[in-house]
This record gives sequence, structure tokens and C-alpha cells, in this order.
Amino acid sequence: MQPKDRIFVSIDVTTIDDAEKLMDQFVGEVGNIKFGLQLATNASWAEGIQIAKSRGFKVFCDAKFKDIPNTVEEAAYSLTLHEPDYFTVMADNSFEALQAIKRGVDRAVMDKSVSRPKIVGVTVLTSISPEECMQIYGADPKTRTIQFAETAAKAGFDAIVCSPEEVADLRKNEKLKDLLLITPGVRPKWAASNEQQRVATPMEAIERGADMLVIGRPITSPPSEIGSPKEALKSIIKEIEEM
Repeated sequence: MQPKDRIFVSIDVTTIDDAEKLMDQFVGEVGNIKFGLQLATNASWAEGIQIAKSRGFKVFCDAKFKDIPNTVEEAAYSLTLHEPDYFTVMADNSFEALQAIKRGVDRAVMDKSVSRPKIVGVTVLTSISPEECMQIYGADPKTRTIQFAETAAKAGFDAIVCSPEEVADLRKNEKLKDLLLITPGVRPKWAASNEQQRVATPMEAIERGADMLVIGRPITSPPSEIGSPKEALKSIIKEIEEM
């Protein structure tokens, strides 16, 4: 993949107008756009997908579905009809629920002849510290990330979201050899970490084995000395090109 195709720029805004203004700065500069609950709740998944695809981007819907099997199956079916390129579900769910998500996608593709999205399992959120992970899941991030990733792979998922701290272990895991590894919590040295707890620079994340990087505020709200969002993106792409 070209460096520009290894980055998902997170469009974390509320309105379609703001999303369009932000996306317009990246046309031709990056291949992928990610948006999530903030925009989809105010507008819709369908509208977000449409405005991104109209600008030539591949679209990552960060839906993070998590519910009982029937509910997530129907949600996956509905979202697939709008033809995102990727969408996320929480992998810390039952195996039955993860299978149901795959089933929902398969039904939509068969019923309506739409393109098949990549199903992405989110493991342990990068905002969760090791101490919080122990409180929530009863184990450290590495242990639970591997567990959730293996369950998602068994259910037929296409990709996994994990922090830069766990990506090297997942890359070495034979059970996960066919999965894309997508890494959020990516922060250039010049960027603030914000609420992220388990982070790395773009170069570090790729060297550890990440296929693709999710980057939001370092690009969309960069420090003044870096310049515009477009200039921040170009700086990160240059870092990857020089590896």
C-alpha cells in the first residue's frame, strides 16, 4: 500500500457541513476517511458514507456495534446496504453475536448485491489504561486483546483494531495471520496524546506490524507550528515514506 492508503483520517465533527469542509482539505491527499457516532447520530451513516464516497474516499464507519445477536445481525445488515468499505463492532462480545454480525453482512450482500465491507473487531480501546483494563476485563490489555482478536478471527472477521502496544504480539500470532491490523492511538512526536493511554508514533506503529493507522486530532487539529490539517497530514505521510 502507498503511505496515503495506510491512513484513516478521523472526521470527528457533528454536522455534515463541517465534515464536508474537513474532507475537502484531504481530497487526493489520503485514501481513507473514518467517521463515527458523533456524525452518524446527528446525521446518518448513509449520509456520511455518501459525502465521503463522492469525494473518492474509502469509508470506515466506526459503529462499534455491541448488543444481543439478533440486534447486531440486523444492524450489520442495515449498514452493509449503504456500502461502507469498513465498519467496526466490539469484539468483547459473545462468539454467537460476532457470528451474527458476519451473517448479517452475508445476507445483505446476497439479498441486494451490494459490495462487501470489511468487518473490523475492536479489542481493548486505546483510552483504557492497564489498571482500568484489569478492573473492566479482569486481565491486562495484551491478554484480553489477544483473546478478543482470536474470537473475531474465528467468527470470520477481516480486521482487528488494537493499540500500538499490542500490535506486535498480534502480528506474530498464527491464528491472526489473515487479518488486517488497524492501529489507533497514533500520535506523531509533535502531537498531544489527549485521553489516549497506549500510543505510538506512526513509524513505531508500522514497525511493530500495523497495516493501517487511525489518526484524528493530530491531523484535523494540529499545533499551530505544524500548520493546516493538510500540512499535518503531509508531514505524517512523509514520515512513513522515509521509513
